[in-house]
Amino acid sequence: MKKIITAILIFAGINILSAISFGKNKIQKEKLEWSVIKTMHFDIYFEKGNEEFGHLAALMTEEAYYYLKKSFKQPITYRFPVIFYSTHTDFEKTNIIYPLLNEGIGGFTEHVKNRVVVPFDGSYRKLESVLIHELTHAYVNSLDHFLKGSFVVGRGGKDLPFWLSEGLPEYLAVGGMDNYNNMFVFDMMLNDYLYPMDELGGYLAYREGEAFLAYIASEYGEDKIMPLVHAVRYNSDIEKAFENVLGHDFKTAQKMWKNYLNRKYNYLYRDYSIPYEVYKRKTDHVEQNANMNYSPAFSPDGKSYLYFSNQNMRTSICLGSVDDDNFKDKKIIVGQKNASFEDFHFHRNNVSWFPDNDRFAFVAKTSFGDFIYVYGLKEDKIYQKISPGNFEGVYEVSVSPDGKKIAFTAESLLQTDLYIYDLDTEKTTRITNDKYNDAQPAWSPDGKKIAFSSERSVNDSLRNFHNFYSLNSDIFTFEPATGKIMQITDDKFNNAWPIWTQDSKNIVFVSDSLKISNLEIVNLESGSRAGISKILSGVYNAALSPDDKNLLLSVYYENGWDLYLAENPFQNLNFSKGYKPQLYTRGYDFNKNFPSENYKLYGKRNRKFKKISFRGNSGRESVIDFADFAKRDSLAREHNIKIDEQPTEISEIPIITDYKPKFSLDNLWGGMAYSSSRGTVGQLQLSMSDLMGNHAVGTMLGIAGSWKESSIVFNYLYFADRIDYGVGVFHVSQENHWRRWIDGEYKGRYREMEREYGFYGLTSYPLSKFFRIDLDHTFYVKSERWEKLINDDYVLQPSLNEKRMVYAPRLSFVYDNALYGSAGPIDGQRCLYYVSQSIFSNFQYITHYADLRFYKLFAKEYSFALKIASGASFGPDAQNFELNRFFDVRAYKMPRSHPDYHKKIVTSLELRFNLLDYLKLGFPLPLEFGNLRGSAYVDLGAVWDDKFRGYEDDRLKDIKMGYGFGPRFNLGFFVLKLDFAWETDLVRNSKPRFFISLLEDF
Repeated sequence: MKKIITAILIFAGINILSAISFGKNKIQKEKLEWSVIKTMHFDIYFEKGNEEFGHLAALMTEEAYYYLKKSFKQPITYRFPVIFYSTHTDFEKTNIIYPLLNEGIGGFTEHVKNRVVVPFDGSYRKLESVLIHELTHAYVNSLDHFLKGSFVVGRGGKDLPFWLSEGLPEYLAVGGMDNYNNMFVFDMMLNDYLYPMDELGGYLAYREGEAFLAYIASEYGEDKIMPLVHAVRYNSDIEKAFENVLGHDFKTAQKMWKNYLNRKYNYLYRDYSIPYEVYKRKTDHVEQNANMNYSPAFSPDGKSYLYFSNQNMRTSICLGSVDDDNFKDKKIIVGQKNASFEDFHFHRNNVSWFPDNDRFAFVAKTSFGDFIYVYGLKEDKIYQKISPGNFEGVYEVSVSPDGKKIAFTAESLLQTDLYIYDLDTEKTTRITNDKYNDAQPAWSPDGKKIAFSSERSVNDSLRNFHNFYSLNSDIFTFEPATGKIMQITDDKFNNAWPIWTQDSKNIVFVSDSLKISNLEIVNLESGSRAGISKILSGVYNAALSPDDKNLLLSVYYENGWDLYLAENPFQNLNFSKGYKPQLYTRGYDFNKNFPSENYKLYGKRNRKFKKISFRGNSGRESVIDFADFAKRDSLAREHNIKIDEQPTEISEIPIITDYKPKFSLDNLWGGMAYSSSRGTVGQLQLSMSDLMGNHAVGTMLGIAGSWKESSIVFNYLYFADRIDYGVGVFHVSQENHWRRWIDGEYKGRYREMEREYGFYGLTSYPLSKFFRIDLDHTFYVKSERWEKLINDDYVLQPSLNEKRMVYAPRLSFVYDNALYGSAGPIDGQRCLYYVSQSIFSNFQYITHYADLRFYKLFAKEYSFALKIASGASFGPDAQNFELNRFFDVRAYKMPRSHPDYHKKIVTSLELRFNLLDYLKLGFPLPLEFGNLRGSAYVDLGAVWDDKFRGYEDDRLKDIKMGYGFGPRFNLGFFVLKLDFAWETDLVRNSKPRFFISLLEDF
């Protein structure tokens, strides 16, 4: 059975692994149906029934392409797919790639089939930026296709360094003009933690990479960006690539960039304040092992506050005290651990108090929709779980002053609008209805108005950059009694997160007017405005106490968000004349501002690109000179440019059709050989899937002479609905050699020819993101042919031969809410129990197995891990257990010949820690590693049958014990583990044993 499952795992891929082991679940509430519109360059997929959005997506994608083409200066010569999900929730559960995505991922580009995948989350401006970012990745991927057989360079195109791979798409998407992105660079510069580019990883690589390219464009010109990209891509020495393009090597260019930043932003020290120098610090993200403390909300009595925090990697709602400095903030609601609070929306959530000073409302995500929860602090329980309607997402909430209504933001049918939920009638009323992104509602203290931010202002001066980049957010109010919407601000920059003063006459909000987000206040009658804060490195949002005497700000500084308390925030304000609030009359017709009719220009055309021949003088150019390239093959280039010009007239209107699954290759690997003694031997692995990843097939061929000696596995997997299932057939052949002993007497050497063939079925039913039930069925025939070695020849032993039919269903229960570090889980728990029994066969057994794993992150980058696993098999053909060197007792190597063991118990305790942040080797190989982890562990395990002898003669007997340590290197596709381990029986220690594995920590 073990060999069968191993073969299945190899060729069904990682999706099968999730069906029989740990892992969180993707719950498809219903099967998504898709449509496709084929444009001039792309096959664009969107959820069926959203034809108007499909037209807009087609136009947005083609315009983004021609924008990027201006930089790349060459066309893409083959089509690739762009897939739009209607909601971020659907996007997170995509089957296109295996991992379960989180709220913070804006999109991705899958490299095997060059699939661009982006979600819509209410903002067309954000959608356009993410699309351009991901299209840039796809454009870069297409360069190899463009160059294949055309360019002769010293070496093939290599992967860009991470800072450039992510910095280039971000630069082309926002051009270094995004204040939120720049906030991180300000902070790195001010607090002296700008990293060398070649040491960058993670989120900061996006920010530094974009800022570095913006500097190059500013100082050397836009036309240097792409030659630099190509120079780095086609030159093994990045220092020379920079010197050839910019006249300075890479290290010098970085120093000059830092000098540039210091000169450009030196005024920040003079004009802005450090937050902890002017305000009282209420959280410390370093001590809390968090990097985000945000969305504070004062209690009605003004003595305490709630806020969101991602302490120890889990987003939670925490309670703090305004005046009691000895009060230790405590977690009230912990997210990402159970089915009720599977997650919170990233940057789109808050808490809102009821007037009783006890209850508060918040939104949590589940696999079956978002719910508004009403929680009571005094009794520490959930009072209400509200489903306000059939929405794809529910975001910010605001409880009315009388506690009878909740205003909230929700997404439905590709619109994000404002709604009011009546707690008495349990009815939901829509108060805005258009395609503009409305967010962050806030009731006025007198209950007459709701302030909100809306991305409905258009800055026409930015249309030349990107069409939807011209949208910016302003502050508005809505009057429930009259239905009137008043525009409170009208700026060329973003304003967000409105909060009211107690008299309902002024609104405090976050403004980007100074390029660094800070707080301003506006008077609703006159429109006069004043700045409240002027601090580094940026304010995310804030809360005002009921008496207007205290202001809590969420501020980014020193690489994290913290809460700061400002007392008497309205003293000594200097008001100036501003936009006078007036009735919003600009109209609600999104299509008038952003017509999609021009999608008709981009119909699919039959075009044939000519190959472009390029020969360098030495074959080792580090810079591709496209002007010289044109001279070398001008006719071909002119032809390609001509047939790829941006169209101005309609040729063929793109039409929308239904998506039909078609399989294409994911992976193909193999080899074959022939010899006169062994015949043909070889191996072939092949996997295919459809575009959406809903259907997958895998095949393995292991050819070894005759059919009976060969192995084959074929399977089909289906993931489109809530229940995942798979079916397959197999034939596995294996040759084993044994030394046979009976009752202590040696009987000689034997060869076992073992064959197993049959079919199997896999079914997985998820109950939540963390818990599922799996049911697997395997029906197979097992035959054994035994031969004994006599006088150098193997002689058949008919009495030992055996043939059995086995039907073995297995029922599994799997729970997994673990959070991962770079080398394995570091917090949470993983639990698995299964029972397997053979029935309707002449091979009888029943097996129970349980595996419990617990992880505790107790300090920054330190965690404990505990595993307890136990199994027992019963019946005349009970299954055997072994102690595996890699999974169980790592210092113990089980003898090849051993009795049958039908019971097993294993436990392991590990301390996992950060070993090195960065390691760069020059010898013997030029290797670089980031975030090196370490582990120190103790393992105990035992296998036995009827009699258990754990301890005998003052030393361990059946119990095997080992201890050790070793580093872990995350190499992207796998974790490289180096272990040094010692076996001990508490009297004698073995010599150290060293081994290497490509497995993440348990």
